[in-house]
Amino acid sequence: GFEPDVVPQQKLVTYHYVPTDEQINDLFNETTVFVQTSVHEGFCLPPLEAMAAGAPVIMTDSNGNRDYMKDNVNCLVVKQNDPNDLKEKLQLLFSDKKLQDRLRKNGLKTASEYDWPVIIDKLEKYFNSLADEAEKESPKRAVL
Repeated sequence: GFEPDVVPQQKLVTYHYVPTDEQINDLFNETTVFVQTSVHEGFCLPPLEAMAAGAPVIMTDSNGNRDYMKDNVNCLVVKQNDPNDLKEKLQLLFSDKKLQDRLRKNGLKTASEYDWPVIIDKLEKYFNSLADEAEKESPKRAVL
């Protein structure tokens, strides 16, 4: 949706105030496309959540999205502050069922790579590699 003070309420726009996690999941599952147009993000979770729910995603190249976005593979990437590019990508997505299906399929795959058990295993491996390197650089000391 849009911020209600930016776009007045209309029949085409429904603003959801503080939706529950269940309501958010329902919205992701019912949507035709999830659009995220932030100028800057850290690690932007909502597009990844939309992918996990099987929604095609359109997003801007806003830093943190680069961790997982692959243009024309698991999402469509739009230029920052370019409404015409967004319009074109929306029209493309709405007119191409095969593209929608490909983005859904690859988005689900991408989201599965960020499932907690996968991430925990990666973190454990990373921290173990740090500990191994530290052990090589200085011998263990007895702790009393």
